[in-house]
Amino acid sequence: MDRHSSVVLLSPQLTDIALIHKLRPERLAGLANFIGGKVDDSDWESARVALCLDVDSALLTGQRRKVWRDGAHACCARRETLEESGVRIEHLTHFATVSRVADGLTLSETAMYCAVTPDVYSVTTRESESVFVCHVADVIRGDVISYSRDGERVSLSMMPNLSWLTAMAIRAIS
Repeated sequence: MDRHSSVVLLSPQLTDIALIHKLRPERLAGLANFIGGKVDDSDWESARVALCLDVDSALLTGQRRKVWRDGAHACCARRETLEESGVRIEHLTHFATVSRVADGLTLSETAMYCAVTPDVYSVTTRESESVFVCHVADVIRGDVISYSRDGERVSLSMMPNLSWLTAMAIRAIS
């Protein structure tokens, strides 16, 4: 199963949000989405060290395995936010886990986090996918999102779940 983390990165007034213009994977290409990505091996190792888990992962069961998994998702959220936007976040609030299921099998699991920082206005595109700031109200209304890239206006549709996930994130931290 694929594991991912996404971050709803908000301004302190909860009026603005950082989003990313997805180019990949193909099913997300051309859509506005939250910052985030796939949990990788470094996230698992960072979580193991941070949680002082000295035993082999195969020996972990129950609650300790869940704590390790949750730690890996949080490490991924921090790493992806820094890599994609240049913003370093310390405090994360987990508010949901979204699963993609087909034929009764869980294909992927995305841990959803919220972070509030004045640095939302300092986001910069650091990889091939553009990162930008827009109004929370536009996202919650489900409007087409527009931003400026290289002096041109770019308009994007959003991932279908951005509206309600943004509202959930705000409620979780309010």
